[in-house]
Amino acid sequence: MLELREFKKGFFDRKGVADKASAAGKAALSRFGSFTRRRAKSSIRDSKKSALPGKPPRSHKGDLRRLIYFAYDSGRQSVVIGPVKFRRGEAPPLLEHGGVIVRRKRVRTKGKPATGRRKETFLRLVKDGRLESKPAVYQSVRAVYRGNPFMEPAAAAELPGFRERLRNAIK
Repeated sequence: MLELREFKKGFFDRKGVADKASAAGKAALSRFGSFTRRRAKSSIRDSKKSALPGKPPRSHKGDLRRLIYFAYDSGRQSVVIGPVKFRRGEAPPLLEHGGVIVRRKRVRTKGKPATGRRKETFLRLVKDGRLESKPAVYQSVRAVYRGNPFMEPAAAAELPGFRERLRNAIK
């Protein structure tokens, strides 16, 4: 009959087995993040024209492509992949899923502002160091994003390879 100590060596909750499984999982997730990031970045093409709905977005300046990163989250044992926020922060989610946003646009006007526009004042620093008050006129502008997914298709394309790597990771 086996002793309890010998019997416990075969359990999968042993520290050595758990550590190897954790390291293998982390390596597989990191590779998945790297490959998904690369596929998402390569799907964004340079062009001054807008992309068709449902196709990956086109890059006018290269900011979106340059700001896609991935990171391993050890607390949740997962990987986070995607673009970091832009200054205003709403562009990447709107590109991925589509949507409508209302922005304020400053408008030049001569004389009185037209109806539907809001008049505000802003301070401007003049060359001689004094502040000058000047009216600023803003108009609400509605921007419609049609949805040009680039992260979800990249992750879906890399998922079968991730499953295979995870299956072969622990031996």
